[in-house]
Amino acid sequence: MLVFATRKNIELLSGCPCWFVDNTFKDVLWIFTQHFTILGAVEQDARTANQSILALPFVFALLSNKDEKLYTSRFPKLLKL
Repeated sequence: MLVFATRKNIELLSGCPCWFVDNTFKDVLWIFTQHFTILGAVEQDARTANQSILALPFVFALLSNKDEKLYTSRFPKLLKL
């Protein structure tokens, strides 16, 4: 698993009230099985009456398989960052 994120993105994600995940299996390099993205819900503009919620990507990961063990062993470590 290769994980790509900045410290600032981790900080922003930790402040999001809601997280989403997205898996892509078809559009990855041949050495990986899936592209995994963690998105966070953020308010677009709190200063206007037209507030809207956006789901922004904060963490990207390239995974080598779809094994449940990969998810259960690696992703809890991401939460500790």
